[in-house]
Amino acid sequence: MNKIKSLISAFAFVLIATASFANDSNTSTLEDLRAEISTHLQKLNISNLDKASATLNVKFLVNDANEVIVLSVDNDSYDSTIKSQLNYTKLDTDGVQKNTVISVPVTFKK
Repeated sequence: MNKIKSLISAFAFVLIATASFANDSNTSTLEDLRAEISTHLQKLNISNLDKASATLNVKFLVNDANEVIVLSVDNDSYDSTIKSQLNYTKLDTDGVQKNTVISVPVTFKK
């Protein structure tokens, strides 16, 4: 019985340590990716923005060539503009999971 408890404790420790390690690197990669996407979107003309600020959710994936492919934008009036700016843009951020849908909130301020 004591042996089983030790084995379960060791397994739980390894599982928690692995999950913690994976979360930290993934969070920093997503922050780097968010910053790079933000840099690319700063070039957009937002003069026709109705309010003082707007937050949009952009869903995209990164292909095997490390390029952004925008899948959708939750605001139809900015969909084509954001797609034309971001689609097939080469990323400098390393460690991004390929062919996985990523959702990033983007806030525009006048």
